[in-house]
Amino acid sequence: MKPTALEPGSFVTPQQFGAAGNGTTDDTAAVQAAIDSVVGRGDQKIVVLPPGAYLISAPLRVSSRHGRMKLLGYGTMATRTSQISLGFDGPAIQWEGTLGHVEGVAFVAVGQRTSGMIGVLVKKSANADDMDFLAASCNFTSMQVAVRQEGRGLYFIQNLVALGGTGVEVSWPQSGVEGGGPHVPPYGLRKWMITGNHFHTPTDFAIKFHGESDGQFRGAIITDNLLDIGRRLFWGSLTNSTIAGNIVENSSRTDGWDGTPPAPIVHITSGGHGVTISGNHFGGFEVPPGGEYTPDWQGIWQMGERAVVFGPDAAVHHTTITGNTISWVWGTPLHVEGSLSDSTITANTFEGWNQSGTAGEAAVRIDGDATRVSLTGNAFGENPAGEPPIRVGGSLRQGSVVGNTYAGSSPLVAGGVEGAHIELLPCKTSDLPAPAGLTGATVVVTDARGQRPSLAVSDGTSWLVSPPGRPV
Repeated sequence: MKPTALEPGSFVTPQQFGAAGNGTTDDTAAVQAAIDSVVGRGDQKIVVLPPGAYLISAPLRVSSRHGRMKLLGYGTMATRTSQISLGFDGPAIQWEGTLGHVEGVAFVAVGQRTSGMIGVLVKKSANADDMDFLAASCNFTSMQVAVRQEGRGLYFIQNLVALGGTGVEVSWPQSGVEGGGPHVPPYGLRKWMITGNHFHTPTDFAIKFHGESDGQFRGAIITDNLLDIGRRLFWGSLTNSTIAGNIVENSSRTDGWDGTPPAPIVHITSGGHGVTISGNHFGGFEVPPGGEYTPDWQGIWQMGERAVVFGPDAAVHHTTITGNTISWVWGTPLHVEGSLSDSTITANTFEGWNQSGTAGEAAVRIDGDATRVSLTGNAFGENPAGEPPIRVGGSLRQGSVVGNTYAGSSPLVAGGVEGAHIELLPCKTSDLPAPAGLTGATVVVTDARGQRPSLAVSDGTSWLVSPPGRPV
């Protein structure tokens, strides 16, 4: 909604209460008066900020009586036409009304950014779970956090977050939650749409979900966001959600410019089931001309430590990871620090991974068991350590590793293989992995002369290998 579409008399402006909007006069009282004046106007609680810069010296408050209030400016994600300027350690707006809407407003720090600078703090004390807040076409510059919300329902669409700490930070209220059933975890933690945003040089994760130990943040759509010099997209709890179509370039392995430690691009710390990660490009920046990093380029060409990590507390099952391009990663691109089951990892491209050349790293690394997991149609670039691209620390059970391209004689190293199907690229039968630990496994190979496939079956002690084209 743009102010130009509004009927005269359907909104108020701070100028009606004495605002100067010149960037130097303190307009706190005038803007607050405009907000207070719309209480009791039903669905016509609309405050418009005409073009200008409104300097405030204390947080503005949108109370619980301001349900469905709109604060509208004339800007876009790329412009600061209607700007709120703050130079104090605190939120520009503390928003307590449900179904709030901010659009076309820029939030800009004056002077040095401090740890408490927040664009909009969405939080209330009574009926604290229901928020349903919308921020669209806004500009957040040099904020420690653009939007921090406690409660359910956030729509963060086509915003620019530049030169700040975190874009969106969501947590669950510790008190004031009313009702039961769909209002409380696990189902109560739902409804997040974060799409079409530009996160420019965030020093922390662009998106953080935290504060609830059961890992039940669910129903998130995190799509089509751009992080340039972005480092980190997501951290926290996530289930039954989609991360798709995002671009993250120049993610940094080294400490950030603010001293933050290395971290994955996507780090799912708990939950982890029913998650789809698809169509993303996650990576650092390719090695510059000449083939080596030099001190002159260290600040420009960067690569992340890892791309996607499911932490040891995540219960990862019924998860789909497909169609992603992951490039220029210092270590392991896709790392499940526990076990994985009933999931697919398909049609992904891994380029320039394990640039550290560390033994034990892999393009896909599962530290525990992999049960009923399909790894199909992936393109694995060469591992500088000379090891297979897939590593399972436990056993691969009732799964399949087929249709992948890779360098070397085998796609997989595992603690054990039971009832799985593994397809090798053309090789000699003598190149088959040793049968120890393989129980009821089948391996389909084509010999080095390009003849028809042979089928090898292990009984746990030896291979039974058929002639090309004949069954065992």
